[in-house]
Amino acid sequence: MSVHRAKSSRNGRPQIRRAAFYDLDGTLVDLNLVHITLFVLANLGEWSNRLSYLAAFAARAPRLYIAEQQDRRKLNILMFEAFKGVSRDRLVELGREYCERVLIGHLYPKGIELIEANRRAGLEPVLVTGSPDWVIAPLAEHLNIPDFSANRMAISRGKATGRLLEPIMATAEKATWCEQYAAARGMKLADCWGYADSHYDLPFLTALGHPVAVNPDKRLRATAMSRQWPIIQLEKERGNNIIADNVRRLVEA
Repeated sequence: MSVHRAKSSRNGRPQIRRAAFYDLDGTLVDLNLVHITLFVLANLGEWSNRLSYLAAFAARAPRLYIAEQQDRRKLNILMFEAFKGVSRDRLVELGREYCERVLIGHLYPKGIELIEANRRAGLEPVLVTGSPDWVIAPLAEHLNIPDFSANRMAISRGKATGRLLEPIMATAEKATWCEQYAAARGMKLADCWGYADSHYDLPFLTALGHPVAVNPDKRLRATAMSRQWPIIQLEKERGNNIIADNVRRLVEA
């Protein structure tokens, strides 16, 4: 298991006993991996390099569409192939730039409130996402989230190979990662919360004692309703204390 630690984490902090695991795309932010990929490819050095990378990405579009409909794990693998040949240093640089210029501004304000309300209730936040680690590291630092799991690329001679390292953060592998994370810290998943927006995240949500559907797609909404899971629409919430009040009631139940 690979646990990433944000730079802002503190040494000697008490052992976590309960955690809230958050998906990112569609759950806390209204962007996705496609947007990250296009930003990076559109900002790679010289214009000729940009055109070649963007053309190669466009050629993958039909395969990406099919993977999006059928296999989220395969989608991640295909998406990260677009970064083949880009230096690790450049990816880290563009990841921080994307986070500061774009990603932070697209976080749902109520999503940030949700994280903080959970933190006050004793649930330490952990990000579990298929986005690349070089984007999530600065985001976790910004949100003061010590631990996260994100997709990692194989690097050879300082450049991305286009191949993802295991575990690939999609579907059931998110659940497995959470189980290993909890076991290493003496936590019970039955005491932990999970937040996600897609039916692809059902294995992740069902592994946790308190699953919550956030901005759910139709299939996840149907499952959440049949299983009586809480449903939250972060982008439509109004009022200063709605999220905090909802979280407090759910944690105390």
